[in-house]
Amino acid sequence: MKKRIKSTFLLISLLAMIISNVAFASEGMSTTDKREWLSNKGYDNEVIANIADSDIDMIYGRITEQMPDDVVISSESKVWTATFQDEVNPELRGAISTSQLQLKGVVTNFGTSSGDIIGCEVLVLYDWLVTPESCGDDLISLNWDSGYFTLSNFNSHATVKNISTGKTEYFNFITTPHTAQNGGIGWYAKLRNPDISSKIQSNPAGYAITYFEPSRPFKAKDNIVKNFNVMYVHDKCPGITSIGFSAGYGGASVGISVSPSNFADSLAKVLVYKSSDVTEF
Repeated sequence: MKKRIKSTFLLISLLAMIISNVAFASEGMSTTDKREWLSNKGYDNEVIANIADSDIDMIYGRITEQMPDDVVISSESKVWTATFQDEVNPELRGAISTSQLQLKGVVTNFGTSSGDIIGCEVLVLYDWLVTPESCGDDLISLNWDSGYFTLSNFNSHATVKNISTGKTEYFNFITTPHTAQNGGIGWYAKLRNPDISSKIQSNPAGYAITYFEPSRPFKAKDNIVKNFNVMYVHDKCPGITSIGFSAGYGGASVGISVSPSNFADSLAKVLVYKSSDVTEF
């Protein structure tokens, strides 16, 4: 009887040690290793290369702690279509050249080995290749079909290049969008870091990571195709122009209002989501 109790105790101790070592290995993993792990899992390398260490930790933690071990990850970064004109706000001109502002997006699907869709991540990146003359607070909106997706998490950063050091400075860390509807969100993109001199900063940029859960069950084989609409609005005259967010159609989406007219330019994109991007094992 004593031998059986002793053996059981040793087994429990061994299991506790294994669990402890696994947890320590996960916590002790470097950010570089986590980036490599995400890349091997199927995560888009553009996402991995462009986001901060803190977001790498967040994404790695979400996958390893909240998703099944057999999660299937598939990223698509080449699904941006041509720009679209905003018919609701005709005062918004699509006058921002893509040679000045790059607006990119990456959709990452998460599924199970049996083909169930369990999540979708949309990364929106903006990058001013040419520093704009006015650097105030621009606006970004992201709209989707709420019948298929529910926003679960939002995280956004802004960056500028520090001319004196050559380094990228991160600022304006936000975890809640300024405006949120069932099928849309809007947030401000700050183009100037208030913590350093405006004379030594250039090329404002930034990104937002949005994570969605399915509003209803569906599978990869259902071949669900839905649009995510992104609009970036640049305030050309800060202090003179009034730009803000408004409710879209039926209050289900987020629109952008500008006054007076022609004092803001926009760039808009459509990101196409496909459930079939996730392939079953």
